[in-house]
Amino acid sequence: MRAGASIRCAGFVCLVLTVCSVVLSVQVRAETFADLTKDGNAARMVKEHEVLLHTFNLGPTGMRGWIYSDFGSTEVARQILVTLVEDKSPAAGLIEVGDAILGIDGKLFDRDVRMSFAAGIAAAESEKQKGVFKLLVWRNGKELQVDLKLRVMGTYSDTAPYDCPKSSKIFDEGCAYIVKHNDWGRFSLEGLVLLGSGRKEYEDIVKKQVGNTATSAETIDFIKKVEESGDPMGSAWNAGYGTLFWLEYYMATGDKKFLPYIRALAINTARGQGMWGTYGHGFSLRKANGELHGIIPPYGALNQSGMGCFLAMVMARKAGVKHPELDAALERSNKFFGYYTGKGTIPYGEHRPEVWKSNDNNGGSGLAANAFALQGNRREDARFWAKMMTAAYKSLEHGHAGPFFSYLWGTPGAAVGGPKAAAAYFKQIAWHFDLERRWDGGFAYTYTSGAFLDWSRDNRGISPSGAYLLTYALPMRRLCITGRDPDKKLWLDDKEVAEAIESGKFNFEAKTIDELLKLLGNWSPAVRLTAAVELAGRKDDVFARVVKLAEGGDVNACVGACNALGALKDRAVPALPLLIRLLDHKDQWVRVQAAEALKTMGDAARPAIPAMLKAVAVTDEHDPLRFGQGSLCYALFYPGGNVAGSPGLLAKSIEGVDKSLLYPAIKAVSIHPDGHARGCLRSTYELLTLDDVKALMPEIVASIRDTAPCNTMFSKGAMLAGCKMLARLHVEEGIPLSIELLNNYTFHGEGYVAEYIGKVMKTYGGSVKTVLPDWKKKLEPKIAREVIEGIESDQNPAALVSLKEFMKKK
Repeated sequence: MRAGASIRCAGFVCLVLTVCSVVLSVQVRAETFADLTKDGNAARMVKEHEVLLHTFNLGPTGMRGWIYSDFGSTEVARQILVTLVEDKSPAAGLIEVGDAILGIDGKLFDRDVRMSFAAGIAAAESEKQKGVFKLLVWRNGKELQVDLKLRVMGTYSDTAPYDCPKSSKIFDEGCAYIVKHNDWGRFSLEGLVLLGSGRKEYEDIVKKQVGNTATSAETIDFIKKVEESGDPMGSAWNAGYGTLFWLEYYMATGDKKFLPYIRALAINTARGQGMWGTYGHGFSLRKANGELHGIIPPYGALNQSGMGCFLAMVMARKAGVKHPELDAALERSNKFFGYYTGKGTIPYGEHRPEVWKSNDNNGGSGLAANAFALQGNRREDARFWAKMMTAAYKSLEHGHAGPFFSYLWGTPGAAVGGPKAAAAYFKQIAWHFDLERRWDGGFAYTYTSGAFLDWSRDNRGISPSGAYLLTYALPMRRLCITGRDPDKKLWLDDKEVAEAIESGKFNFEAKTIDELLKLLGNWSPAVRLTAAVELAGRKDDVFARVVKLAEGGDVNACVGACNALGALKDRAVPALPLLIRLLDHKDQWVRVQAAEALKTMGDAARPAIPAMLKAVAVTDEHDPLRFGQGSLCYALFYPGGNVAGSPGLLAKSIEGVDKSLLYPAIKAVSIHPDGHARGCLRSTYELLTLDDVKALMPEIVASIRDTAPCNTMFSKGAMLAGCKMLARLHVEEGIPLSIELLNNYTFHGEGYVAEYIGKVMKTYGGSVKTVLPDWKKKLEPKIAREVIEGIESDQNPAALVSLKEFMKKK
């Protein structure tokens, strides 16, 4: 055994096992099998666990293998335990389950084993090596060399997937795989691949598969329902991703029979949109007045499904569909998703931009690039998102519920910036594509953050082969999402492509102070923030130079400087006057970052409280979800916790604060559209006196009764805190308000609401009986029995205060 084969890994690894169809989760210390060649570790693991489900595809070898990973990263791994060898594959009869692969060409792996293995595949498939893949294998206590014979595919060109024989061969084999298996998966991505080939024989297959869909009874019934009803049908996933195939089919074939169908699909999708331009898993509720486009149930927006709907509606417009609902929906989506341009990646839902260390969030940048590009009049947005996707090659394997959409939208998103951008992006991730490519022409899907359940589908039933092969379909430019009728004004020049690739691989620790200061003005929000944090971690005095950048005319540099001042925390206290001025900056994102910087300074920022209270009371009409105002909510009132860090400046005390400034600020926060920002009042409601409540009673009542229209899952924070406050002050009107909330709250966390209201009712005690004669009937179904018994037995309830006269606005 070679001493260099040992790997030292700390922590625990979760292995998901299948025993008699029951999935069990066990924890095994990584060091007990860190070196698969020692003490029979490989054989023991296979024998004890039978099948290791958390595995990786091993390219076109026909093998899968377990590799040590830390949240999907295999950077420290140097060995592979073979867990599956497929019949008739190149590895069949040569490699055995339980073998440990130690290296290639007689040399041990000396870097990330997946990247090393992929590089070995690429070399073996070249004309030079004639398909011979020489593996160094450990079996039964001995090292041996096993030669696999792979198909000769050639070498990726520098312009791949464009003008690349290897890419063409992979695409041809992929199309043959799709035709052979004839299972397109959810959303018909593999059907899109066949359409994207531009070949008549494949188009004919697609037409045959589509059959009479356009004139079927089911389709006609759907069209009729859309025409007769204003209520959207189905789910947001099917309305977006499920519609893309039909739109591409119509535009690729020109089959006019499908126009009524795609028109109905587009109108249905538009009707289901929420008030901000977002969607959830399903469609929005109606507003209180009965109109469409209310809030998203049950817990808020989901931008992966929402952006699919956005793109589908853009394509419907491109296909010629016209309707007032579609016009309004596109305007809302453009406003919502366009807000994130220049600020950070598009988040999971109705949240602030995600910035930290990433230029993409599970393909969102690529999806946004396509949605804006296809409109023709949103070039600034499209170019930004194409550049973001080009720079996002290191975040390819990360995403909520799995990184599937990164694989789907990555290269097509970069391609919006032109063939050079797509080629530069693909060059960085080609290793991953080769590792997921199978021996039969299809592609596998690896759950980098979870168990291997089915290589042929993601957890939503979508085909990975379709997702990967759309990258290789880009050169044909037959689909909207593969560059049909490209807008060359969106193409990034050589300098911009180089900037994107460079920003994805910075080693910030190796940068000098001068270099880090320059990066504060970088085009990438992630680079700006990361440079700011690195600067703050240095011992050098950079304060004066950061302030100079904040005072300059470069908006990006000003944002980066605010990031740096926030990271410097109490060392940036002398910049308080500057940050106060920046709260009124002409750029909305500078205003947000100034507020963020003030929040990080803690008590040192107390002199800025009057200015912050004034600013939070002002509504910015250009900031749809009031993120700037929300930042000040957290900075002033946030109670503290895991989501937004330390408590706000006024979370513990409002003593001595000017009420003429405090009351307008609280009123503004109480109607903030974001449920989490509004929930910052949880701390404030604990501190209000009866006189304060009298002055704020209309707003307090509204904050209890009205669900926040975005981030609805957090709405209960302010609602429950308001009920608790009124109970603390023995306010009579709080009793019916609390019971109303208990019986009307239908969103995320109903059980928690019932438990909380039970505590509120316990505070009121017997007073509940004097206010509501039928109280037991209203409470009994949801409140704990001990609360009911406590109310019944309380013969000496506390005196109540009525604030009825203060409930109406003056």
